[in-house]
Amino acid sequence: MTVLDTAKLLFERWSAGDAAGLRELLTDDATLVLPLSADGSPEPFYTFTGADGVLAYMQGAMANLPQIKFVNQQWSVSDDARFVHLHADGDMVARTGAPYRNRYVYRLTFRDGRIAAIDEYANPVAWTNLGL
Repeated sequence: MTVLDTAKLLFERWSAGDAAGLRELLTDDATLVLPLSADGSPEPFYTFTGADGVLAYMQGAMANLPQIKFVNQQWSVSDDARFVHLHADGDMVARTGAPYRNRYVYRLTFRDGRIAAIDEYANPVAWTNLGL
């Protein structure tokens, strides 16, 4: 399986709510960082460490967003196959029934065929305004 296949599988499993399937794609020391802060500071909005921390974030998103769908996907892979980038629009629905639209850029870092780091760039104000 290529790194692009693995990256696509991550988002397919996340959209399907498959937490167990997500875990097998991550290294034990994986991280997930939301670099853009809601208050405009240079500090990340959130950082999740270890596969369990990353899964907790993803499961929290699944609980708050029963519909997670990434549309208008544009993928790229670095020449050395260490990084995969996804640019996509979120077509999601919150547990309250409110639509949630955001724009995403993901950078996935690979090590030994598994995902070691995820950087999720999205508008944190859109999330904060959702009120969840």
